Amino acid sequence: MNSGIILNAFICFIIFITTISVSFYIYRRKKENRVDLFLSFFWFFVSLTWLFVFFDLILYLNSRIDLGQMVNQFGVQTFVFAQLTFGVYYGIYRVTKKQNISFVIFLLFIFSSIVALYYMYQPGGLIFRESTNFSVEYIVNQKTWNIFQVMAGVGLFTLFFDLARFLFVWLKKKKIIEIKYILSSLSIFIYGIIGYFDDMGYDATWVMVLLRIFMVLSALVAYIAFSKREEFKGIV
Repeated sequence: MNSGIILNAFICFIIFITTISVSFYIYRRKKENRVDLFLSFFWFFVSLTWLFVFFDLILYLNSRIDLGQMVNQFGVQTFVFAQLTFGVYYGIYRVTKKQNISFVIFLLFIFSSIVALYYMYQPGGLIFRESTNFSVEYIVNQKTWNIFQVMAGVGLFTLFFDLARFLFVWLKKKKIIEIKYILSSLSIFIYGIIGYFDDMGYDATWVMVLLRIFMVLSALVAYIAFSKREEFKGIV
């Protein structure tokens, strides 16, 4: 009867295991580099997001919708904005190549996240909408949703710009540059696109649930970006 939700929970747990492994892998290898450090934090908060989604689904299976909603309101949504904030730092850096500018924008997005979460934590900040055969759906308050859209839009645009610039250079000069960061941008962009539509709260079908598998693949691309760097030394 609840096989769809069980499948969803299983996939969410796989996302957690994969992304937290990638986070620690990047941290152990590149923690002296601020950009790479922020990348590891990004994947760390991604992992916590999906761990709490997993908890939410398990609580629903045990008829604790009230606790599941609290987990989503105070856990999932908090880590969504945390990953957005660290992801935007990386995206701005890829566009400007200036760590100071990226850090200023990072601080601005911390403030924006605090405002968004203030409204999220209020009574009625997150409302249970319905359950489907595959998921549990909530409605986010309009103020938090508007801030989320702006932050996600900025992040996705910077990643798109970085990937488009790479394609332009490759087509014009037939030269591959900064392969580690191009793969990192690609991994976050794939994750971000799926995550954006996932967070919009459309009715979850088996298609949307299975699309979450691509989040696992995006994390594996991030792993490859760092594990294979030595092989690309000649063309970076």
